[in-house]
Amino acid sequence: MEDNGMIYICSPYRGEVKRNKDYARELTRKAIDNGFVPVTVHLYLTEALDDNKPDEREKGLEAGQTILDNCKFILVGVRYGISEGMKAEIKAAWKAGKVFLTEGEAGKLTAKVEAILQNCIAE
Repeated sequence: MEDNGMIYICSPYRGEVKRNKDYARELTRKAIDNGFVPVTVHLYLTEALDDNKPDEREKGLEAGQTILDNCKFILVGVRYGISEGMKAEIKAAWKAGKVFLTEGEAGKLTAKVEAILQNCIAE
């Protein structure tokens, strides 16, 4: 496996949690298949913290931000839209100069994310 570095997986969690966790797992697998070391914080931090308790959610968001700071890449999963939490991660990644990727054809990752950025950064 080629090591392209650590990649932060950014996808929705709240709402349809089961569907969103399945999607996060799918993105994690695609990242691995494309030679990245994925970090999918919403798959494991939500096992230790209760996302429905504001103080615990805030702790999880802070931990996720620290992890994002240590990743070179961010993979944005847009299949089910962009949540408010994702917007915050996208803005932080943009300010930090992270390399953005999204899903492409045949399981490949692509850097075509201009529309995502314009939607989130302009706000």
